[in-house]
Amino acid sequence: MKESFFTQPSDTESELTSIYHSTNRALFQAKEKEEQYKKTLDDLAHSLKNHVIASKLLLQDLQSESTEKLSQQLTLMDDVIQGQLQRATLNIKELKPTTTVVSEPLQGLLSMFSKIYYEKEIEVCCFINEEQKLPIEKNDLMEILGNTLENSFRFASTKIVITIKQYSNDCILSIENDGPSIPEEQKESLFLRGVRADKLNAGTGLGLALCADIIEKYNGSIWFDIPENKRLGALLKIKLPI
Repeated sequence: MKESFFTQPSDTESELTSIYHSTNRALFQAKEKEEQYKKTLDDLAHSLKNHVIASKLLLQDLQSESTEKLSQQLTLMDDVIQGQLQRATLNIKELKPTTTVVSEPLQGLLSMFSKIYYEKEIEVCCFINEEQKLPIEKNDLMEILGNTLENSFRFASTKIVITIKQYSNDCILSIENDGPSIPEEQKESLFLRGVRADKLNAGTGLGLALCADIIEKYNGSIWFDIPENKRLGALLKIKLPI
């Protein structure tokens, strides 16, 4: 009988293989965590931007009413910080069924952006029921509205139109403005991080990407469409399932 030159792997070899795979997994998870924290810090800085601008405007006119509004902005900043830090510790945000009345956060943001862009004298038309609700947490709705309305005020010439339509299975929020239309080849890329439609002014290119991340967690969708009204240039739609 011939002696075999092939032997079973020793316990030491098996242990080394196991250590090798464990180390690779640990390095991969550490890299993922590092990227997640970097993404969170980017999102946090962008999320606070609008509240900081609003606070500066209120400080210029410190009356009793403005002091109260400034306090509200600081509270909103704290909510944003806590929300973003919570997201940083979770791979998938645990969402509980909830709804938010749209009118209160919407009116607050419209008031803020009207002051920021007061020189443009933008006319805002809202076709929304006062009791209209959307299936989303308030902080997430504030984040989405803040970013999308900022873009609308920045690009609009004279007019912004906001509409919500509710169907049996979902709600669709539409935000239109009479600024320049968006080229077809850019409509998808604008939801990627770092991509900006306006390259002439300061910006991070995170706003729409952050909106897309939030909406995805609700199994919703966000996209640019073609306005039916030819006098309007850009139409953003957000669909959230009920």
